[in-house]
Amino acid sequence: MMNFCNIVFHKRVQQFIVALILFNAITLGLATNLSIMSKYGDIINLLDKITIYIFTLEIILRIGAKRSSFFKDPWSIFDFIIVAISLAPNSGVFSILRSLRVIRVLRLISLSSNLKVIVNALIISVTNIFWLTILTAIIYYIFAVIGTNLYQKTVPEYFSSLSDSLFTLFQLTTLDGWSDLARKTEAIHPHSTVFFVLFILISVFVVLNLFIAVLVQGVNDAALEEKSENKDQMKSLEQHDEELLKRIYELENKIDLLLKKLDK
Repeated sequence: MMNFCNIVFHKRVQQFIVALILFNAITLGLATNLSIMSKYGDIINLLDKITIYIFTLEIILRIGAKRSSFFKDPWSIFDFIIVAISLAPNSGVFSILRSLRVIRVLRLISLSSNLKVIVNALIISVTNIFWLTILTAIIYYIFAVIGTNLYQKTVPEYFSSLSDSLFTLFQLTTLDGWSDLARKTEAIHPHSTVFFVLFILISVFVVLNLFIAVLVQGVNDAALEEKSENKDQMKSLEQHDEELLKRIYELENKIDLLLKKLDK
């Protein structure tokens, strides 16, 4: 039974599942078009049900192959939850869960080692990203207080309150119309150029690059972790192969001894 269940891990089967996820993503997108659903709604719904049945069968086979170890793997639990959401009835309270069926596309993450590395990098970088977010919030708050105190009365459309100043600073970070905003303020306060340039340099070029650096470091750490796990798996497989060879050698010796005894 376990040998039969292991077929789900075959390369061809995994490629088929990936293709099925992409196909299902397309059909779910088509299902949002009312004109298409009016003509081909029955076919799309049928294809959706078949896809769910195949995903469910795949999960059952994986559980049958891995048994209890299936629920020790976070990615396997992730797949299980997504498929469970897909099986929710399309009525009542469960209709909300049913509307989330498009998240099946996220199963591509668990089937792609490269996507796994990126997600693991984000998880590894959470702590550093959190502290960088705190640093960014402090910088925003300092500049918002300064901007409100300096330009509240003269440029009220941008700095009338602390919340308006924070929103203006966020607009500066996106560089969306920042030059118009700066020129309007400079017309009244010529030295405001220092304020805007300094904030843009710190928020856009320094802080943003720090975020990128943290994520790049996270990707490197995740890639190294993935390589070390693969090495450990290879070592365990090599040890297993050595043990099998020893047992085979011992069996051959025993068979030779038995044959010698039979000859006598």
